[in-house]
Amino acid sequence: MFYRDKTVAVVGGKNAAVMSATMLSDIAKKVYLIYRGTELLGEPMWVDQLMARKNVEIILKTLPIGLEGENRLERIKLSQPYNGEQYVNVDGVFIEIGSEPDGLFPNMLGLKVDAKKYIKVDNTQATSLEGVWAAGDCTTASNGFRQVVTAVGEGGIAANSIFRYLSQKARA
Repeated sequence: MFYRDKTVAVVGGKNAAVMSATMLSDIAKKVYLIYRGTELLGEPMWVDQLMARKNVEIILKTLPIGLEGENRLERIKLSQPYNGEQYVNVDGVFIEIGSEPDGLFPNMLGLKVDAKKYIKVDNTQATSLEGVWAAGDCTTASNGFRQVVTAVGEGGIAANSIFRYLSQKARA
């Protein structure tokens, strides 16, 4: 698994975020859950399971305002310091912030979006920024048909496209 023994962040504070952070804590070395609210809003059973994990740190009342790194993601810039630091170092980030796009992450990366703030992608799921792909409900790909089956299909297309891209880079 790609994130085994790595440090990751989950952004969000409701069921999807809490469940994702809980599941990721089984394989990741460390999981940061970053949420703008004052408390987690997931189902109590999931929140309790998450709170029991020793490798999870919950950062409340904070927004990620930047993704930084050289050739790969290395850190997330926070809207306010956490433990005296403006950044948390991560190997991956998972966005679990709901079904209506707010444009925060596309804006941070400079991605093109449509009038409703859905990320514009082509038929390979590539965005307007080289080396960045998107899939699922946050994109224009599914033509408004926001279902798990379409998101999974788009994820498969994106994964194949990323593989091809990285293979070409390796040969260059």
